[in-house]
Amino acid sequence: MVYQKNLVAFACKLSFQRGGAGYVSFVAETKLIDHYIESLGAIHFGGHLMVITTQVALKLINKYFKIKKYGTYKRSS
Repeated sequence: MVYQKNLVAFACKLSFQRGGAGYVSFVAETKLIDHYIESLGAIHFGGHLMVITTQVALKLINKYFKIKKYGTYKRSS
């Protein structure tokens, strides 16, 4: 499921670029909720809603994207 993680990392990257601080939310199928918690570090917000926070977004982006010009993504103060 590397493509899945890479796609979520891409969504996190877009979130940073568009001023969303890396936050991404998505709706998960019931049977995949635990998988997303374990494999992505997503937070189960309730019902089927999952959230990727800034810290998790940074880890995913730095794992799947090689940022040459700026080194690594960092949380802005």
